[in-house]
Amino acid sequence: MRTGDRARLDAAGRIVLEGRSKDMVLRRAENIYPGLYEPALHVPGVELAVLVGIPAGDGDERLVAVVQPRRGTDEQALRAALSEPVRRMGTARPDALLLARIPLSGRSRKPDRAATAALAARRLEVSGR
Repeated sequence: MRTGDRARLDAAGRIVLEGRSKDMVLRRAENIYPGLYEPALHVPGVELAVLVGIPAGDGDERLVAVVQPRRGTDEQALRAALSEPVRRMGTARPDALLLARIPLSGRSRKPDRAATAALAARRLEVSGR
């Protein structure tokens, strides 16, 4: 049955979920559609912002807001400006907020969600958050 989940078999023959194949994040049995919440992240000083899901290690996903600041934007002031919009996201509030350059793909130069999720996973793993 097609569920929209991406998975692989590990060496022991277990199914390991690796995220969604469509733009939806599953967290604590809740479907979160990033496109509904990303516009709230576009406060002054934000060049680009996306929400991505990364594996949480327990079969669930962590929701991460990855925000690309405009050149010359003070990062501390930007984090302060984002605090209220993030708070208003309710149950779709991100588990982490990263300021980073968002990878783009294709001729249309759209955000590459898979590459952004990989970037977020690496950065959070390194920082221990």
